[in-house]
Amino acid sequence: MTEYEGRIPTRNNKISVKLIAAVVFIIIGVLLAGMAGADGFLDAFIHMFILFTVGNLYDLIVIDWLIFRHVKKFRIPGTEDMVSEYHNYWFHFVAFMRGIVIGLVISAVVGIIYMLVF
Repeated sequence: MTEYEGRIPTRNNKISVKLIAAVVFIIIGVLLAGMAGADGFLDAFIHMFILFTVGNLYDLIVIDWLIFRHVKKFRIPGTEDMVSEYHNYWFHFVAFMRGIVIGLVISAVVGIIYMLVF
């Protein structure tokens, strides 16, 4: 939104941070699937997808819908007047669904790596 340009802090390295986070999730997922005794691709995929989805659900319900919406202390500086956007359940749900897609991709990569390594 142009009216908030310069008021909301941004990062120029968003892609590199997300790529590093994805690699860390994949490494942790492969290790956790190994510790859980997964029997192949499907077991490793399911283990990682369940872990990812539980974290994603926690983010949606607790952080987005309960804390972020109601506690002004956690809002992004410069967006204090965007009350209706913070109270929009649909926006947070759409982000949750994007997280599900990301979880599917990361879980598939974990399953493939696990299948090749173990």
